[in-house]
Amino acid sequence: MRPPFRFQILTDCVASLDTLKAYAQTCDGMVRIEKQQPHGRKLAVVGGGGSTALHIEALRSWDGEIWAINGTAAWLSRNGIRATLFTIDPGDVRLFDTSGVDSALLATCCHPELREKFKTYRVFDLVETHPGGVMGGTTSASRAATLALSMGYYSIHFFGCDSSFEVGNDHVDRDEGIQEMAIVRAGGRDYTTYLEYLLQAECLSKLLMLAPSVFKSHSGGLLDAITANPDTWEVVAVSAQLKKSLEQINGANGLYEGAYVAQTQETHDNCK
Repeated sequence: MRPPFRFQILTDCVASLDTLKAYAQTCDGMVRIEKQQPHGRKLAVVGGGGSTALHIEALRSWDGEIWAINGTAAWLSRNGIRATLFTIDPGDVRLFDTSGVDSALLATCCHPELREKFKTYRVFDLVETHPGGVMGGTTSASRAATLALSMGYYSIHFFGCDSSFEVGNDHVDRDEGIQEMAIVRAGGRDYTTYLEYLLQAECLSKLLMLAPSVFKSHSGGLLDAITANPDTWEVVAVSAQLKKSLEQINGANGLYEGAYVAQTQETHDNCK
């Protein structure tokens, strides 16, 4: 039996390491979030996946703290749910929807102007800029899990971290229209995703399997599918744009030809 087809993904931040360190230096003198002993409080980490809309009532009655990833905090606010915005993103502050959001947890490598958008905020370091900083995966949701553990949360629930989407609606509140998509098959179902979401699903699924009494998923989508099928999931198709990018990066034209592309064309019209 052939092994499942998977990518080896090497990541690169949207900002250079020098930029991350320069942003972090603007936080010199600020008090960082301190480590805490385990306590009994619950935490919901809410991403922008489509399943978030299915849990509105559960989040409205949530008896714990809510951290919402990036623009999801504003979406929750519009739906009557108060949440703390959580991000490690160093990108352009104009890309952040912070309407109706008062508080934030911000990595020190975030753009300094982002801090001006909130009445209250707390900062934390990432290991990329400080040896003792928060470790973890490549997305805000995966770093949120690590920070939460250090803050004493041992009941951490993931909502809207599907890591997959319906084409044309890659977030619960918007579509970013990224054309570099892949199809991942897990448990007999196909899921459309981006490579960064695939990495997130791999990271969070490991946490869910490693410590099921601590981490709980209410997300569905690719995250739950990979968690349930850790040994058999595989990439079965890529979009034309992702195919081109992969071939450019790997320096091999025709890298995805033959039966692989034929299968893509026959079964995934949106990823021809």
